[in-house]
Amino acid sequence: MTDSYDKDPNTSTITARFGWTHVGVARTGSWFTQSGGTTKSTKWSNYTLSGCNPVVGWMEVQGQQTFNNAPVTQC
Repeated sequence: MTDSYDKDPNTSTITARFGWTHVGVARTGSWFTQSGGTTKSTKWSNYTLSGCNPVVGWMEVQGQQTFNNAPVTQC
């Protein structure tokens, strides 16, 4: 699974991190700083997903909020 975010070139720098939640367990990545006009991504590997339960990817931005993706399943 890969999370990525393209930042609009006309916006200010943010500090954020990617994460995902599956069956009530959240996994989080390291905080990063991103300036306008750049793309950040994280690849998640070596995790076992349980059955057809949904996974929700998200990006938490300091001083703003957490932005969730739509749930997806492996089924």
